[in-house]
Amino acid sequence: GDLSERSRGWTGVWLRYGGLKNTTITLGNKMAPLSLEDQMASNISKFVERSLPNIFTLGLESGIFVSHFFGKGTLSAAIVSDPIDVYEEKTNRAKIGGVGRATWAPIRKRKRVLHFGVSAAYFWVDPGSKYKYNPRPEVGITSTRLVDTGNIEDVNISKMVGVEAAWMAGPLLVQAEYLTDLTTRYEKSDLRFWGAYVQAAYVLTGERQGYIRKRGSFKRIKAKRGGGALELAGRWSIIDLDSRDVEGGIQKNITVGLNWYFKKHFRLSANYIRMLVSRVEPRPDESPSAFLCRFQVVY
Repeated sequence: GDLSERSRGWTGVWLRYGGLKNTTITLGNKMAPLSLEDQMASNISKFVERSLPNIFTLGLESGIFVSHFFGKGTLSAAIVSDPIDVYEEKTNRAKIGGVGRATWAPIRKRKRVLHFGVSAAYFWVDPGSKYKYNPRPEVGITSTRLVDTGNIEDVNISKMVGVEAAWMAGPLLVQAEYLTDLTTRYEKSDLRFWGAYVQAAYVLTGERQGYIRKRGSFKRIKAKRGGGALELAGRWSIIDLDSRDVEGGIQKNITVGLNWYFKKHFRLSANYIRMLVSRVEPRPDESPSAFLCRFQVVY
C-alpha cells in the first residue's frame, strides 16, 4: 500500500488466471509492461524517486494482460485504457491501445545476470483530452516542475519505444534505459521527446542482488546480518522535451544515494540530487539541488 497524500483511489485491482503452463492472464488495474524501472516496486528501486524518463512509462492501466516466461526470457502484452481510478496521472490523456515488453537474459546464474529488454506501445488519443509531459524533478514531495511541454493540442497517436539493459554481479547491479515518445498530431508536424538514465548500485555489506525470471526484473535486497545491509547507489538521468514548436526544456540530474535495509520489513534511504535545466530563451536556466530521506515499511 501507499499512504502518501498523492496516492488516491484504486491501485492494483485485478483477477488472474494461471491455469496455462508458464502463462498468466490478468484482467483489471495493474502496471503496464513498459520499462524495467516501472516493473520494480518502490521498495526495490535504488532511489527515493524514479528517474526523469519514467514520465514516458504508462504506470497503472486498466485492461487485459498476458504474460509468458520461458527458459531465458519473458513476453508480456496488454490491451489497455485509462486506469479504473486515476491516483497519479502522468499526462492526463484519454487513450486506448496496446503495449508489450520482451526480455532476454543470456546469462542467468545465481551470482551473475545479463539482462536485455525492449518495450513498445501504440495508443489512439482522445483529441479533447489534455496531453503534456511535465515530470517531477525526481523529488516527489514537491509540485514544482522544472521542464514542461504545456498542453499539446490535436494529438492523434502516441507511440512509445524503450530499450533496457542490466548487469548483475553479486552485490553490483548496473542498469540503463532509453525511452522515447513519438507524438502524431492532426494538423501539425510530429513530435519526439526522449529520456535516458544510467545507474549503478553496490551492496557494501556483500548481499547479492536477485533476479525474478518470471518477470524479467530484480528483487529487493535482504539483509543477512543483524546490522542490516548497506547499499551505495548513483544515477545520471536526462529528459529532452524540446521538439519543433514545443519548447519544454532539457533537464539532467545526477543523484547519489545510500540505502540501509534493516530487519526484514524496514528500509531507510537518503538521496542527494543535483539538477541542471536548460531552456530556450527568454526563460532562465536553473541548477537547483535537493536532499531527500525516506523511511519505508514493506510487507
